[in-house]
Amino acid sequence: MRLFGLHLAGFVGVALAVVIANSELQPAQGQDTTAKLSAQDAQALLDQATDLKIEADTPDELGKVIELAEKALTGGLDKENEGLAKQLIASSALQRAQSMVQQMLQARNRNPAAVGRMRTNIRRDLKKSIEADPKMVDAILLLAQIEEPAEAKKQLELATQLLQGDKEKLSKVYMMKGALAQEMEDKLVEFRKAVEIDPENLEARQAVITIQVATGKFDEAYTDAKSFLEKEPKNIFAIKAAVAALKELGKSDEAIALLTSKIEEVADPNVLLADRAELYVDQATEKKDDSDTILAKAVEDLSKVVEADPKNGQALMTRSRVYLQLKQYDKAEQDIEDVLALQPNQPGALYFRSIVAANQKRLGDAISDLQQVVRLIPNNAEFLLQLGSYYQMDDRPKKAIQVADEIVKSENEEWADFKTRALRLRGDARLSIGEHTAAIADFEKAIELLSKVGLEDKEEEKAEKSGLLNNLAWVLATSPVDAIRNGKRAVELGTQACELTEFKAAHILSTLAAAYAEVGQFDEALKWAEKAVEEGKKEGTEQLKQLQEELDSYKVKKPWREKQETKEKKAPIPSPDGVDT
Repeated sequence: MRLFGLHLAGFVGVALAVVIANSELQPAQGQDTTAKLSAQDAQALLDQATDLKIEADTPDELGKVIELAEKALTGGLDKENEGLAKQLIASSALQRAQSMVQQMLQARNRNPAAVGRMRTNIRRDLKKSIEADPKMVDAILLLAQIEEPAEAKKQLELATQLLQGDKEKLSKVYMMKGALAQEMEDKLVEFRKAVEIDPENLEARQAVITIQVATGKFDEAYTDAKSFLEKEPKNIFAIKAAVAALKELGKSDEAIALLTSKIEEVADPNVLLADRAELYVDQATEKKDDSDTILAKAVEDLSKVVEADPKNGQALMTRSRVYLQLKQYDKAEQDIEDVLALQPNQPGALYFRSIVAANQKRLGDAISDLQQVVRLIPNNAEFLLQLGSYYQMDDRPKKAIQVADEIVKSENEEWADFKTRALRLRGDARLSIGEHTAAIADFEKAIELLSKVGLEDKEEEKAEKSGLLNNLAWVLATSPVDAIRNGKRAVELGTQACELTEFKAAHILSTLAAAYAEVGQFDEALKWAEKAVEEGKKEGTEQLKQLQEELDSYKVKKPWREKQETKEKKAPIPSPDGVDT
């Protein structure tokens, strides 16, 4: 799901810098303020403070204003001048706190040790400001932003009481309350209040839609995004939010129509063109019969983006992916080369280049690129597993087993979800070198793990499970070793694998046929072998010749036997610098 970041910077302001200070506010230095002054002396100090405040800018100058005003308050000021003195203290203390926050922002990386001391001084100034003027809302809000959540909430409640009637500031207070809330639903409540109080608060509208998308309330998100667009027809956030909601609602045609209507309106259409291209790519997956035509539209949009900005790496990557789907490998690789020219050794680009190479059967180049990716990002099990798969495809089963072993035996908790696939890889590699007993053990363990943990993507889980069931059924049906074969179980497993693939995968239908042949039911074996050949022709599988040979074997009532004995390839792997390894 595409999420949209909360755009709260407008009201948070300088407070975001509070936690990155590097300097310490020095308290004002002066005379003892406890002694009682005469009314005349107090007035003179107040006048001096008033004059100094006009041009006071630095923390020291503001500190002097505070010092003079506080000393003046110890004298016999009348009520009006007493109020003036307190206002000088309140405004100067707030200004000094704000000044120090700005200093922290500018020097955030120089002296992190000073952060705590700086917070203490800023908090002291803000409390001094509020004590002098309990209605100093700006000080209350800034204090709320630097306090711990519990105290911050108290300050925001106080600000809420003081700001009744000021819808703009009150709306921002509710935005701050939403930012403090822990639960998404609680955030949504506060952000909605912010919108109710001030419908012109666009940041609040964005925040509401963001939470709706993040929590799966796509109907509400779309409704609010449309309302937003009525006020701001060219607002990119609102357009993208509406598109994201429509996509999640399965209304890609409407999403494309919305983008098409807005592309001509906005100042910079490139970001919307890229989004429309992504939708075309998704549609191509759903509408396979017309996929090439739809993908061509995606290429057209992305080409416009690249033409406007030849250094747009994301557009180049996406277009490369589309070219790969169109099997235009040279163009796909050229886009990746352009990305790498902009960002040498960019892992994502190297990874994708390896996929392009693998699709062209240039497995040595695919391995070389992925080895480089693994060196750059050594703790990524996904990359490591893909490298192992390339080794297996390139007749390097021993290397594949080494990679799988590393994942299976790892105690890294983040790799736990990859162990099922690693066991399958190891099982396949062992099967390819004739180690049937060890392969069966790996497949059995992988099936057991998958049944316990499953996968978040149910389609991926079905594909993984059907593959495991198929491979285990195959070796149980076709191993030349009598003690290993178990035809009855092979039929059970093969049937389950076929059910998961809707009896449409040629290689899995082939396994079911082999299983029936093993138990002597050759009529069933022929039935499924014939269907395997039929589906294999539709798929254009490279295994079509073997599928036909299996069918011919069953015609003479001969079960299929197979023991692969792949020899480890000794040819060196090409390296990026041209030196084979």
